Amino acid sequence: MSTQSPPQELVEQFVISAHFNLARVKELYEQHPELLNVKWEKFDESALAAASHTGQRAIAKYLLAKGAPMVVCTAAMLGDAGAVTFFLQDDPSLANARGAHDIPIMFHAAMSGQTDVTELLLELLQW
Repeated sequence: MSTQSPPQELVEQFVISAHFNLARVKELYEQHPELLNVKWEKFDESALAAASHTGQRAIAKYLLAKGAPMVVCTAAMLGDAGAVTFFLQDDPSLANARGAHDIPIMFHAAMSGQTDVTELLLELLQW
């Protein structure tokens, strides 16, 4: 098995697809599973981060099921109050976390439509 990173052109395709195209994400992942957690260097963005900041729940859930690690912004976008609570208990400063493109966690939480997630964040948010 190669330890070389996949070419950035391929990573770019995967990450761009994760913004909107589940079928293409699946196709690329099946052909190149090594893409799962690689970041597109141009934007320091993984496929999971792309799905998270665009509210692509199905894509995020697919990537998580394949082994991408859950991160607080993804948990917020998915409306997973339990996971967000876990992250915040471990590190309260994550109430100020920013995802890809420096997008604040509150944006991710607002996309979930789950007010309990936004309320959790508001309690700890450092304005």
